[in-house]
Amino acid sequence: MNGVLRDEWGFDGLVMTDWGACNDHVEGVASGVDLCMPRMNDRLDRDLAEAVRNGTLEESVLDAACENLLNMVDRYVRNHREGELFDLKAQHQLAREIAREAMVLLKNEGNLLPLKPEPKIAFIGKFAETPRFQGGGSSHINASEVLSALNAVKEICPVTYAQGYMTEEDCTDIMLQEEAVKAAAEAEVALLFLGLPDSFESEGYDRKHMRIPNCQMELLEAIARVQKNIVVVLHNGSPVEMPWIGHASAVLEAYLGGQASGGAVVDLLFGKANPCGKLAESFPLKLEDTPCYLDVTNTGIVAGKEIVQIYIRPDGIEMPRPVRELKGFAKIVLAPGETKTVIITLDSRAFAYWEERIHE
Repeated sequence: MNGVLRDEWGFDGLVMTDWGACNDHVEGVASGVDLCMPRMNDRLDRDLAEAVRNGTLEESVLDAACENLLNMVDRYVRNHREGELFDLKAQHQLAREIAREAMVLLKNEGNLLPLKPEPKIAFIGKFAETPRFQGGGSSHINASEVLSALNAVKEICPVTYAQGYMTEEDCTDIMLQEEAVKAAAEAEVALLFLGLPDSFESEGYDRKHMRIPNCQMELLEAIARVQKNIVVVLHNGSPVEMPWIGHASAVLEAYLGGQASGGAVVDLLFGKANPCGKLAESFPLKLEDTPCYLDVTNTGIVAGKEIVQIYIRPDGIEMPRPVRELKGFAKIVLAPGETKTVIITLDSRAFAYWEERIHE
């Protein structure tokens, strides 16, 4: 922090930890870290004060950390432009427009979208009332206001609403499901607001699967038995597998669209704006369709063997090379119904090739 960042690179700003990354604040400050986040309690402050008192930390070092913090505050104050106001309403409207630009229309069979306000429409799913509009963990912020699709649609037409599922845990609530199925059966179009709750994706851990909650899939299947005009609106920060897409005539990927995402969804559903976003990643029908699928399972009734193979593809090499090269494999025995995870390690030789011009 001091030798390279400040002395060599000339950085004169604030150095702050990631949330929960500070293990020893005294050592951190001595090494050039100005601010430890988050401020959980007073212990870290007391540790710094005690270190200065007992001579473990020079007071000038602590002063320098405080100065870096105050300089940052001062820099923001000095850069404030006179007469410029932060208009929360205007910013909220801008957030709505930006969210519209980012959402992706994944399917629209029979031109079900855009919707007309005349038909009887049912909004189904908790995300219609309480949208998931931001990521989990330390990415959570306090929004100035949150506009749900259920509130935004009041600008256009009345709709019926049913919660359909819970987000606290992945279990089917029979009463909620039956209420939702009834609302869908009585409507001409059913809009299902589905996706991933915080408990399914967040920072700090990998997802174990790519499914939406089972209770949501069961709800969709139940509604598909009584309603053919189904629009699915997805709220998620990463791709989900979509074996259920055959039940939906239209699918709108809303992602985590920010505090005005509900308004953006309604704008797109009713044709106030045309969905123009594009995917930045692939959405598979099922996890097994992706190259990251790692479990090998014997689904038959007879013991058998399978060979897991790892291929590499050369990239950016001028000389002619095979399109793919086998660099590792493992042959495993599986009993009926047995699943095994195979680990294949590729060393540096797996990525090496002979260069004739340098004879290496």
